[in-house]
This record gives sequence, structure tokens and C-alpha cells, in this order.
Amino acid sequence: MTKGMNNADKTLLFAAALFLFFLALHIEFKGNILADGLLFVAEAALVGGIADWFAVTAIFEKPLGFPYHTALLPRRRAEFIEATTVMLEQEFFSERKLIAHLKQFEVFSFILNFFKGETLKKEITGKISAEVETLKNTGKEYAFLYLKENFFSIIIKIFDELKNSGKDRLLLKKFALFAKNAVMEEKTRQIIYEAFVKYEEKKLEEVSAFFLNIIAKAVDAVNLDEASEIFQKKMASLFEELAKNEALQDKVLSFTREKIYYYLTAKEFAITCDNLKDEIFVALNIEKTIDDVMEKATSDNVGEFVSAEYARLLDLVGADAHLYGILEHLIYHIMARSALYAHTKMADIVNDAISALTDDELNKMVYEKVEGDLIWIRMNGSIVGSIVGAVIFIVSLVLQKGALN
Repeated sequence: MTKGMNNADKTLLFAAALFLFFLALHIEFKGNILADGLLFVAEAALVGGIADWFAVTAIFEKPLGFPYHTALLPRRRAEFIEATTVMLEQEFFSERKLIAHLKQFEVFSFILNFFKGETLKKEITGKISAEVETLKNTGKEYAFLYLKENFFSIIIKIFDELKNSGKDRLLLKKFALFAKNAVMEEKTRQIIYEAFVKYEEKKLEEVSAFFLNIIAKAVDAVNLDEASEIFQKKMASLFEELAKNEALQDKVLSFTREKIYYYLTAKEFAITCDNLKDEIFVALNIEKTIDDVMEKATSDNVGEFVSAEYARLLDLVGADAHLYGILEHLIYHIMARSALYAHTKMADIVNDAISALTDDELNKMVYEKVEGDLIWIRMNGSIVGSIVGAVIFIVSLVLQKGALN
């Protein structure tokens, strides 16, 4: 697999040289126990080294052209691709695990802080103020019922107006820069590191099949501290790119609108959404808020009044564990279900990427990740072989001496 000689090759060559040297000694000093013992040990080391060279090489190629049960990786590349895809699906693309990752990164807290920002606050309260102006003369009971029945429609309307005004792109840019700064914090790097550690521990407990072990070795070859830092920088780079790249922004905005509209309007989620809406209205005491707005807000101060209520409600969300849990569950559920739509596409990408590799490229990709371990396996073949050879020779001498006595 490598062009030059590695340590395992040198060890095997050294074992062969020792074997020839001790063979010459054996011929020269026939019947000499030391010469016989050294030859036996060298022979065992050579046999062990050759056997492990054959075994390791057989994973990737046909050693010496031997056709039976060799070149395992190229011959079973379909299983390798399937194993890789399955691992990806099981480890990253299940709703439960996606939600767990979102909770670990405290995504909802991050979103809540972004909603408290002046830019988004101004946009949302401006739209709400317009609705209040429209409903002010309809009466408190009608206003409450209207808001409750049209709660999700109003949210969709806000998104539509943000889209039409182009302000959704501005908010996305601000969100991307906000996310970039948050990602680069030491706290985030530590969370990433802990996630890698947990994945590593779980992998070592569950992965047993041959090809998944190859993948596990590939992960083992990465320093977790270094991997965490690289992953953190990649995330920050992604958000930075999102803040600059309009084509990427268009894709994100389109996907976000599509999924939000779907979850807020699809019949299959109607009962869940209505139940969540009822809990939110009760927890936030929306009816009292509407009473206060309808009684105290005037055309001159409605914007200021709504802005104050908006800030109060967000503070209440952060302070009320039950309410926080309701909204957190809703947001994580929507995000996780949205991410699951990438499940099939991601599997196709992995399949296409690995399938496009030639046998040599596939061998090289895997071998380079586990080269150090495979070299030690081969070297251990000679080392262990020599030790076992010495033990066998000594035991045979003892038995022979006992038989003579």
C-alpha cells in the first residue's frame, strides 16, 4: 500500500536476514543447542511476520496474486458503503439524537437571545402593532378569539411581509454573524469536544462488524482536541459564508419558509400545533396581555406599549421552566424534522462519493487512516512469533530432557 519501506517491512526483512544468518550457524554448528534455538526463534518470527503481512495485505489486495478471500475491501465495497451510510444514519439522523444534539448546544437559548435583539424585535413588534391598530375597535373578546384562531396565520403573514420587504435576508445575515460569534466561544468548543468523546465511547461499545471497525479506526486516528477545534472553525466559516453568499441565503430562506409553512398548516400536525398553542396562550396569559393592550394602548403609544409587552413575554419565557420547555420542544421538533429531510440526500451523497472511488483510491483512503495500527499488527506478528518460538523451543528441550531421564 505504500511506495517506500515502512517499519513493518524493515522488521520483516530483518527477521528474514536473521533467519538466513542463524540457518548458516545451524549448518556450521550442527547439534549446537544455541544455534538450533536461535534458528527456531528466527523461523517463528519470519513465519509470524509473513502471516501478518499476508493478512493485512489481503484486506486491500491479492498478496502474491492469491485469489481466495483476499482483496476484501475492493471486493466488498458495497458492504463498506452500506456500513458507512448506516453509521451516518444511526449516529446523526434520528429525530431523538438530533434533538439531543440541539439541546446540548443550547440552540433554543441562542434563538431566544436573537429574538431579544433590537432588529428582530423592531420588525415583529411593528407587525403586531399594525394588527393591534386593526383590532382595537373590535372589542377584547373578539380580538382574543381572532388572535387565537389566526395565531399561526399571523406568524406566516409576518414571514411573508419580511420576505416581500427583503428584510428576511437582512435578519438572516445578522443571525449568521450572531451565530458565528457564538460558535467561536470556548464554551462551544467544549460542547463539541464532549460530543466527540461521547460518540467515541458509544462507538467503541457498539461497533463490532469488520467494516465499521475500519471506520472506527479512522475516527481513532483523529485527535479529539484538534477535531473539536477544526469542527468549531468549520462551523464559524459556514456562518460567515452564509452572511456573505446571497445564493446560499436564498436556499436557506426558501427551505426555512417551506418547512415553517408546512408544519404550521399541515393536517398531520394540526392537533399538536393547537395543543401547543393553547398551552402557550395559558402560560403567557395572552388574554390579560390583550386586555392591557386594548385598554391602555393608544395610536400614539401602541408601538412602545407592544414593544414593552414583547420584551416582558420573552423574559417570561426565559424565567418559566414549563413554558421554556414547551417552546423548546416545539422548536427542536421542527428543526429535527426538517433536518430529517436531508437524511436520504446525505446517504446518496456518501454513496456517490465512495462509489466514485477506484479500488486503489478506496484502499488508500482507508489505509492512510489506519496505517500506524496496521504496521504495528505486522510488526507484532514477528515479535510475538519470536517469543512464541522461544517458548516452544524451551518447552521442547525440557520435554526431551525429561523423556531421556
